[in-house]
Amino acid sequence: MVLGTRGEPLSWDESAAYRDRVKKAGIDQFIIHFLRLRYEKGFRSKEILKWGDELEGILVKFDHEKKRARLLLKASGEILPKLSNMETTCCNYTMEFADYMVECIPLKPYGGLINILNTVEANMRERRNGVQNVLDTDEHFFFLSTFPRLGCPDSTVPFTEPSYEENHEVSNSVFVSDRVIYPEHPRFKTLVKTIRARRGEKVAINIPIFKDTHTPSPFTEQLPDWDGEGGRQALPDHIYMDCMAFGMGSCCLQMTFQAFSLAEATRLYDQLAVLTPIMMALSAATPICRGYLTDEDSRWNVICQSVDDRTRLERGEVDGVVRIPKSRYSTIDLYISEKGQAFNDIEVATHAEALEELKKRGVCESIAKHVAHLYVRDPLAIYKENIEQDNETSTEHYENINSTNWQSMRFKIPPPDSKIGWRVEFRPLDVQPTAFENAAFSVFIVLLSRVILTYDLNILIPMSQLEENCKKAVKRDAIGREKFRFVKKLNMDEKCFEMCLERSATNQNGVSVFPDCCIYELTKEMTINAIINGEEEEHGFKGLVPILCDYLGAMEDIDIHTRCTIKAYLSLISKRASGELFTWAGWMREFVRKHPAYRFDSVVNEEINYDLLIAHRDIVQGKVNDSRVLPACKNTPQNTIADAQRAQMHRLHGCECNSEFN
Repeated sequence: MVLGTRGEPLSWDESAAYRDRVKKAGIDQFIIHFLRLRYEKGFRSKEILKWGDELEGILVKFDHEKKRARLLLKASGEILPKLSNMETTCCNYTMEFADYMVECIPLKPYGGLINILNTVEANMRERRNGVQNVLDTDEHFFFLSTFPRLGCPDSTVPFTEPSYEENHEVSNSVFVSDRVIYPEHPRFKTLVKTIRARRGEKVAINIPIFKDTHTPSPFTEQLPDWDGEGGRQALPDHIYMDCMAFGMGSCCLQMTFQAFSLAEATRLYDQLAVLTPIMMALSAATPICRGYLTDEDSRWNVICQSVDDRTRLERGEVDGVVRIPKSRYSTIDLYISEKGQAFNDIEVATHAEALEELKKRGVCESIAKHVAHLYVRDPLAIYKENIEQDNETSTEHYENINSTNWQSMRFKIPPPDSKIGWRVEFRPLDVQPTAFENAAFSVFIVLLSRVILTYDLNILIPMSQLEENCKKAVKRDAIGREKFRFVKKLNMDEKCFEMCLERSATNQNGVSVFPDCCIYELTKEMTINAIINGEEEEHGFKGLVPILCDYLGAMEDIDIHTRCTIKAYLSLISKRASGELFTWAGWMREFVRKHPAYRFDSVVNEEINYDLLIAHRDIVQGKVNDSRVLPACKNTPQNTIADAQRAQMHRLHGCECNSEFN
């Protein structure tokens, strides 16, 4: 969700006088609210799970006569105003980075009885239909990770064309006009400008090209030479992109979970973090960038590079010094639960003064290091009207930093004067084209979170191995071609766990160091199929889907419709993992390579792009059932739970919800 602060944003140069002040105030705000709330349990959640999701989609206009599909730039001027005037019981619609994007979130968090999981898909479908209903007949709203020809000539309606005169003040992109950026909120252009200013040059995104039989080798492009940046930063055999729109203009599915306590939140954060690369690979839906087939399947590396504001020194390009190893959009670097500390075995940059202040004032070591790690970044958007704040009642300066550390997981403190509790956000997923799939991924993660807490599972692996898993997850056909480190047993033997901790050591920087034999005792390499569906051999890894089936089998309060729906969702996840079903990245890649207009040169031209999006549209609308990517199954998702169940939930837990939950 976009942090909706409004006001007059300061330029990067203007903000120089206030950056340290804002950072110190943010640390103070965190400490005050953390210490005030750290021991409170359930007072906000009323001891029931509440969770929500965020779905992002893109607007596309078809020209059926010329067989062209273009991005539709009218979210701000037409679509969102129409949606704001509609009466809806399902969701809120809001702005996103680009003027062709709409974000949809549930009107209220989900929670309470497990039967509510049978309402998620219908809610997601209604969200999409709400946007579709305000569009013209030749326009369509897609849950699509990335528009395949974003950055190609004549790819928007109205027509836009990048030029130095138009773009040099904001992005300076040679591919995408700044008119693509959402115009009605100052945050977005401010982020683009400050990232470029802090970095000292525009961002450089290089994604390896898929080398087909007729792809030039080496693959290079002649780029417009406005200031020499493109020619210097573009790598051979890579697709070069040069602005934030290529990353933040892509779409994802994110989920936020409210925990019962701080301890539960940190535990969920750590355990779910281990699953981020697995789910990244299963949801992969981005095999095309700027009109070329890539050698990766996920949007992740594109978006990481698109907001990388590190200077050349911080990137290690000057004197070989690496001060900040990753972009501010990246996978996590630290576990934050008490049990997770021994698995933090990689070097992490921290803000020394912030770390000292946090620890001095009583913030526990694990959380202090996490926050100090966030604070190696500078605030990107400082608003003149919001510099002065009451740190006792506000967390805006803290959220200024927290909300622009776009990591694979996010830890969220309770907002001031709210009934919302401690939350964690799960962030690695590419959005899926259908409501069925987005609901399946959401419900799968929800159920895993419940199983982790109910069965007291520990699936932690050393952070260095999680880092390697994430690097593998984005690769082409990672499900079929890669193996990932994972725990040997879902119920890790506590004696073995304690023994491994005893044999680990801590170096002078507080980083855990494991002997190889100790690592071997905890984890092994497995395919995603084995992790999701289990291993066949005796005493092999049981698999996440089988343990979810055991969990559901022990529950007596699930109606038959909900059981059937969850079974269909688990079947989708299981078959994606086994390779029986394509990921959308795999399906799109095959569609392109079998298209009659494809010349096996990695180029996705306008005709292929048009037919690809028409095929997406027909599958989403149910006109075509492609059993290569979706199971041929029917389920009965519902908009509401039964009145009796609703009454029971009201009696047991109350029904207070808040649309600000995400």
